[in-house]
Formats: sequence, C-alpha cells, structure tokens
Amino acid sequence: MLSKDDSVKLQVMIPTQLEKRINYLAEAQGINKADLVKRVLTVWFEQNYEEKYDFWSQVN
Repeated sequence: MLSKDDSVKLQVMIPTQLEKRINYLAEAQGINKADLVKRVLTVWFEQNYEEKYDFWSQVN
C-alpha cells in the first residue's frame, strides 16, 4: 500500500445510498471513511484491473 508521501488526493461525488453504506462499513471496522474507500478501491483495482482495462479500452 502507498505511504502518505506516495498518495494523491481524489475528490468524487457519490450517491447518498453509497455514502450510507461506506459510513456503516467504516464505523463497523473502526476506521475513517477515507481509509475504507482507499482499501476498497485498492482491492477492487488489483482484482479487476485487466478485465476493466480491456473493457474500457474498447469503448473508444
């Protein structure tokens, strides 16, 4: 995982329902929302990168 020195900031708008789920999971795990979302995105990208890359490469 990246250290704070290696991290970049990303700001996004998310649907209210997703925010509620993120809040619930973060509270249940005892971590803040930013850390939870970083974990989720990191795991998701590591597991799905090639498949999604192929899909989005074909869009254009």
